[in-house]
Amino acid sequence: MRARLGPERGRRLRAALRDPGRAWYITRQADTYWHFVRDLGGEYLDWDFSIPAGMPGGYPTPQLVYSRIGVAMATTDEDQAGPYTGSWITSFVGPTSGYGSRSTIGSVSTTSLAVVDGKFTSASVGRRMTIAGAGVGGADLDTNIVAVANANACTIGTAASTPVASAAVNIWPAHRWSSTAGSTVTWTSPSGTTDVGIVVVLLTNGGLAKVAVDGDATRATLLPTAQQVVDAGTYASSILVANGGTLQPGDRVLSCYLNGANYAETKLLATGLASGVHTVTVTATGYAPVVAGSATRTYVSGFCASQPGTVTPATPGALILTTSRVLTQQSALEAVYWWVPPGQPTGDFAGRLHGNEIQLSLTFALDGVPTTIPVGGAVTVPPGSRMVITQVTELRHPHVNAGATKIADVTIVYTLDSEGMTVDTTCTSLITAQLVSGYAAMLPLDSHYDRYTSSALRGPVTSASGDGSQKGAARAWLGALWTSGDRYAMSMELLYPGESTNWWQRSAPGHLFCQDREPSGGTRINKIYASRIGSPATAEPITPGTVLKGGAVYRFRRIAGGAEQALAGI
Repeated sequence: MRARLGPERGRRLRAALRDPGRAWYITRQADTYWHFVRDLGGEYLDWDFSIPAGMPGGYPTPQLVYSRIGVAMATTDEDQAGPYTGSWITSFVGPTSGYGSRSTIGSVSTTSLAVVDGKFTSASVGRRMTIAGAGVGGADLDTNIVAVANANACTIGTAASTPVASAAVNIWPAHRWSSTAGSTVTWTSPSGTTDVGIVVVLLTNGGLAKVAVDGDATRATLLPTAQQVVDAGTYASSILVANGGTLQPGDRVLSCYLNGANYAETKLLATGLASGVHTVTVTATGYAPVVAGSATRTYVSGFCASQPGTVTPATPGALILTTSRVLTQQSALEAVYWWVPPGQPTGDFAGRLHGNEIQLSLTFALDGVPTTIPVGGAVTVPPGSRMVITQVTELRHPHVNAGATKIADVTIVYTLDSEGMTVDTTCTSLITAQLVSGYAAMLPLDSHYDRYTSSALRGPVTSASGDGSQKGAARAWLGALWTSGDRYAMSMELLYPGESTNWWQRSAPGHLFCQDREPSGGTRINKIYASRIGSPATAEPITPGTVLKGGAVYRFRRIAGGAEQALAGI
């Protein structure tokens, strides 16, 4: 019965979790930061990868750092919003990437700059920018806007030493702040908007703002109420009208306070609005949080609007504002092994977030055609197309020539297509060693993905104990996690169920299992592991030329009727 159960139940799980016909979007936010974004139908799964150069003992590439579900929204910078009333001060930031920075093409001669899509207004005066090749000897020119002629033309403060007819122009971020109670800014969304959001700065001198949507101070329902921030103890009860303040208990409020610094905090304000034009009004209240030395500033960097059918993650300047978290800390997906070299009493993991890996090449190909993605750029992978990302690395080991000698060659192929994301790993050993632990593939999710099942189980198990125990251990080729109280589910199907696990010869006691674990200094997660080597007692000897295969197909689906209802009975 068990032999039949695996294939039959696995096929049913796969069918329930498949969501073909969806697009992917790949965006490059910075030199080393990428987003792999999957269309879920109205929402998007955003997998954020850090892709630095990699070095022995350092972070390799790619490194999954965060994942969330959200809404794609077009952005409007603070200098395009308004009117502003009361007292506001503009702060210009740069040169730095991040929210509010824009890339365009322009022609510059002495102090005149014309760009193809500048979006300049009189409020842009003072904004900093960098013009490629316009400085002395063809160096980049750092300057600022001193006057605006029209939306696409301005005068710059530092004359160009080298006229450039088609230069890359980076326009750097800015934000405004007010600590004067009653100061307001009102922004009007484009037509077809159904969700609205905001971009703010959070600092130790931040205070409280009131936010109204379409003139209704209670309609920004994704923000807390004034009563809630009082009950939480973050603001004094004196902010309420009943105690002499200016806020009604149900007024929606936004705190710009943070014991730290965040210059690009995005917040959804309201979703599910009637499609049309909407207004957002932010009012500085002059209230400080209940923190010693705090101030009262309200910060505004920009505003956000969704336009279903028009705005996608590939829309220039678009952001994804979070509706549900998926993974809030670094964790690995790809195959990894614990290597013990000859003559050594202990060993170490090599590769991915464990370090000891050097990237040799990283290439992208869309439907077989090589492609590149510049900083700020985006590529759409439509249904039926395929993006293949190939990474070649070499592994080092701290106990082999102090990490100076490579111990293995690795090729990892990431494929993004209508089926999901496939990760295919090939690791070829160059040394003799013992592998005392190892996994063919993994899937880390936040702890609210609390229900687990696999192709070898007769029903789901709950993973919410927080004790690090292995749950649902079985020889299975597909495992799935979902949210018991929501509509999201994700599965991991092994690419090579036999070869990558060595036919389960050394994988006991775990085999394929879910662990409810709390990493050191991290947030509790549920993580699916496919074991190849389950413990040092079943260590696997390898020699030069041994090939270790790993990988899985990862599928994510939003299930309208609820994940528990759809999956628990399979």
